[in-house]
Amino acid sequence: MSDRLRLFVALDLPQEVRRALAGWATHVAPDGVRAVRAENLHLTLAFLGSRSQQEADTVAALLPGLARPLGTLSTAGALWLSPRRPKVLTVVADGRPDSLASGSEWRTAALWGIGLVKTVNRHTRFLHDGRARSIEETILWHGGEGAAAMERFRKLSRRERDDLLAFLRSL
Repeated sequence: MSDRLRLFVALDLPQEVRRALAGWATHVAPDGVRAVRAENLHLTLAFLGSRSQQEADTVAALLPGLARPLGTLSTAGALWLSPRRPKVLTVVADGRPDSLASGSEWRTAALWGIGLVKTVNRHTRFLHDGRARSIEETILWHGGEGAAAMERFRKLSRRERDDLLAFLRSL
């Protein structure tokens, strides 16, 4: 038995939405597809892959400081995932076009692939203006809504910081 966890970050859906989605899925699913129970439905924001318990604990410790009200989301349709994930139906969430930030808000880029920025982009400039030269600097430059998370990061031991940064580079 593996000690790895299938880790993802998700939004919990209201009970009435979960029930409606589960009922709808039973009508559109082809034969042989096992329906997911309503209480297990959620909106996945980021799939983090197979991770250790320590990595899961690190993510769990950081998430409460990053959470904020999202506003209204609606569905924009449904689709079947790729053939490598057969029998998985997904509902597409429709927020604001191209982002979940309005013109007066900052849009935070997804962390997925952050460890490949130097390889892909041939630089390690982060933040909206490129002033941060590393993932660590990016965290430490944060203020406003990110100040509490930055302060928690600053108080981590060197080993805890290194573990967190290694995890982020693995995404």
